[in-house]
Amino acid sequence: MKLFREVNWSEVVRKAIEEYIRRLEEGEKIVPAEALMEEIMRMGVSPSDLEPMSGEAEEHLYRSLREKEWRRVESTIQA
Repeated sequence: MKLFREVNWSEVVRKAIEEYIRRLEEGEKIVPAEALMEEIMRMGVSPSDLEPMSGEAEEHLYRSLREKEWRRVESTIQA
């Protein structure tokens, strides 16, 4: 995940959870938590990445991503 910081990992995890819930709602067999974790890991998320962050770490990450996104958008606004 550290190699691909531009990826919105919370969105990747959210989509995996949504897919899991969709399967449950459609009556598919219940997938054990281990299988769900394996699927998430195949998507590039490690279990350590799912551990809660301190408020300061979250703020630092948010500011860093916001700055990178601003630079990306700014580079496309060539008037």
